[in-house]
Amino acid sequence: ANATLARYGRLLGPDPASAIACTLGGVVANNASGMTAGTTRNSYRTLASLTFVLPSGTVVDTADPAADEELAHAEPELCAGLMELKAEIEADAELTARIRAKYTIKNTNGYRLDAFLDGATPVRILRGLMVGSEGTFGFISEVVFDTLPLDRRVSSALLFFPSLTAAAAAVPRFNEAGAIAVELMDGNTLRAS
Repeated sequence: ANATLARYGRLLGPDPASAIACTLGGVVANNASGMTAGTTRNSYRTLASLTFVLPSGTVVDTADPAADEELAHAEPELCAGLMELKAEIEADAELTARIRAKYTIKNTNGYRLDAFLDGATPVRILRGLMVGSEGTFGFISEVVFDTLPLDRRVSSALLFFPSLTAAAAAVPRFNEAGAIAVELMDGNTLRAS
């Protein structure tokens, strides 16, 4: 997909190592993001809409303005349960803070609980929960991403530091300078390669 988008000066936020073989639905279902996605360019943050099929067979198109009304009619218990969970989470300030903190760093483990904080409706909550759900909530049949501008100014650097501590201490400065990926290799790794 990125090879086609590059002609238009655009790219997808997620850039998993498996990009040559994966599907976009698989990227979303596995919350695959790659080294460069971080917390702002991942599937969750760049997903415009998706269409998915629930285990009951109900098809949900999150781009459809009537999606919440249709879901409420087809799956009233699911909708009520999602809104009850949302209310329970939002009523607990400590839990809300823990969930928010969990996603300030790259986190691809488990369900996206922040979907309950970010989504105002059952469809919006489900849209977020589908990211990383690995098919446990339903089958993703269509994905629409917001694309990002392709920065054609790219450079790489190999830097040496006296210790792992010194290297780790430099990472915030790289982030502030706009680095989209920083990889750390210790001496043993370098000697083995």
